[in-house]
Amino acid sequence: DRGKMYTLPASKVFHMRAFGGGDGLGLSAIKHGVQSFGSALAADESAGTMFKNGMVASGVLKSGQVLDATQRGQLQKMLDNFTSSAKAGKIMTLEAGLEYQPLQINPEDAQLLETRRFQVEDVCRWFGTPPVVIGHAGQGQTMWGSGVEAIMLAWLTLGINPQLRRNEGRIHKDLIPPGKRGRWYVEWNREAMLQMDSKAKGDFLSKMTTTGIMS
Repeated sequence: DRGKMYTLPASKVFHMRAFGGGDGLGLSAIKHGVQSFGSALAADESAGTMFKNGMVASGVLKSGQVLDATQRGQLQKMLDNFTSSAKAGKIMTLEAGLEYQPLQINPEDAQLLETRRFQVEDVCRWFGTPPVVIGHAGQGQTMWGSGVEAIMLAWLTLGINPQLRRNEGRIHKDLIPPGKRGRWYVEWNREAMLQMDSKAKGDFLSKMTTTGIMS
């Protein structure tokens, strides 16, 4: 503040704690999941490099003869006429016993796609978020239908609601004065999340109006 540093006591700092933590500050998902995040970034970078090169590492020309520098230059110039996607489909004639052998990496053998799929789901686990929420369908899972609706409701019950209850308790303890705690309260509006289940929302509104709680 104004060029000076101050050490504030805990009573002056509002900290929304996460799970556990011996120092009382809670665990940081990013700090404790750094290995998973690093692996995901490395897999993504590797995939980008692989697709950039067309999934083909290189190829070799085999010959039983020794080529001099001039012949090597001529051969390289000839090969340039058959490289790039714009020249795909052209027929190349090989002479003097030359034989072309491609060196190709099979993405299934490299398990590249499976690795990327696992890393997405692993990062979701650190934040307690179902992969379908970020647009990623897990193995054998669809992005449509009642199955996704059930996943979203389970996320509300087992993932979001416990976090909101902890946050509400922390705000109630740290930010609401003791003399106002009987009248002041903080609460997240969870009714909006019932939009994902029209039947549950209909039953909820019906019961609230029947009992006279809502008009």
